[in-house]
Amino acid sequence: MTSYGLTGGIGTGKTTVAKIMETMGVPVFNADRHARICLENQKNKPLITGRWGEAFWPAGSQPNRKLIAERVFQDPEERAWLNHLIHPQVAQAFEDWKKQQNAPFVVREAAILFESGTDRDLAGVVGISAPLDLRIERLKMRDSSSDVEIQQRINSQWSEEKKLALCTWIIYNDDKQSMIKQVEKLVETWRNKQNKS
Repeated sequence: MTSYGLTGGIGTGKTTVAKIMETMGVPVFNADRHARICLENQKNKPLITGRWGEAFWPAGSQPNRKLIAERVFQDPEERAWLNHLIHPQVAQAFEDWKKQQNAPFVVREAAILFESGTDRDLAGVVGISAPLDLRIERLKMRDSSSDVEIQQRINSQWSEEKKLALCTWIIYNDDKQSMIKQVEKLVETWRNKQNKS
C-alpha cells in the first residue's frame, strides 16, 4: 500500500483538501487529530505534570490544552520535548490505522510532516499553498484567535516556502482556482500510477 503525505501551514486548507480526497474514496489519516488523542493517553500524564506541573493536567480531568499550547508555542525547546513524546505514538497509530485500510494508497495529513521527520517513508508529499492574509482571515473566523496567537502558531511552523520546496505536488488555495479540480487531477495521477505498477 502506497502512502502519500498532505501538509501545509496553519490556515492553508489541509482539512478541506483531505475532505475532498475522502469523497473520492481516498483514506486520510489526520495526524493532528491523532496527536490530540495520543496526548490524552494516561501514560503521558506523569511525564507532562512532572515537567510542567499539575496545572497542565489536573487530577481527574483531561490535559489542559490551552496551557500546553501557550507553553509550546512560546518555547521551541518545550515544543521539541512534547513532539519527541507524542510523535512516536502518532507514528504507531498511523501504522495500526493503515493495516485496517483496504485501498491502493492512503494519505497522512499533518501540519508538521517535515518538521517531525514523518515524511521519510512516504511516496510523495502534497503541499497546500495559500496567501498569508487569507490564512489569517480564515483562522480568525475559525477559532476567534487573536493576531498574536495566530502569529505565534504560524511562527512555530516552517515557512510556506521551506515546506513547498520539499513537496512533490502543490495545490493552490488562493480563491482563484478550483481546489476540487486540482485534487481530482492529483488523485487521478495516483490512480494511473497504481494501475501501471
